[in-house]
Amino acid sequence: MSDENKELKLTPDLFVLVPIDASELEKISRPSMTFWQDARRRIMANKGSRFAMFILVFLVLMSIFAPMLNSYTYKEQIDPIRDHYKLPPRIPIIENIGLLDGTRTLEVGENGFAAYEEGEYVLLKEWMEYDSQRDADVQKYKIKELTYSMQNIPDEYYWFGTDELGRDQWTRIWTGTQLSLFIGLLAALIDFLIGVSFGAIAGYFGGKVDML
Repeated sequence: MSDENKELKLTPDLFVLVPIDASELEKISRPSMTFWQDARRRIMANKGSRFAMFILVFLVLMSIFAPMLNSYTYKEQIDPIRDHYKLPPRIPIIENIGLLDGTRTLEVGENGFAAYEEGEYVLLKEWMEYDSQRDADVQKYKIKELTYSMQNIPDEYYWFGTDELGRDQWTRIWTGTQLSLFIGLLAALIDFLIGVSFGAIAGYFGGKVDML
């Protein structure tokens, strides 16, 4: 019979009693942490929590400082309103690469195209298109409207454009963010105060009050 097939015989000398050190039983294997340290560790260990925290910090900072980056207020109507009505976004420097440059791309017919003067548009494309109502081909134009020049305000910049009353959208959006964050914080604070109060009362009186 080969050695592999031999049965292993268990003998008392194979077992060794391991001594127990009572002092080791209560030993803490890692440094103790406070509540806030543990909370921070849990947040930093979760990618979703880190991303959410970054977004929240970004919104808080922008809501505080963004309205200070221009001279407009959230409720100011720039006169005359017709010259500042629903202007497209326009941002310095970025406009030089063709983005957020205060222009609109439009498709217009002959009458609409005739309403523009030289210097108020850039012609991108023109073609003939069949009009079923007229039963005829009509001329169509695709243009880039130079809105700020057309409104005779070439030196103005509205980073998010303006609304129908000529108010700066950048300032209004970040002022609205301030209000939203304040409402959220206030709601959480009220919820916290009510929860702590009810918990303290229930814990102090116990019994029926706790059940209620």
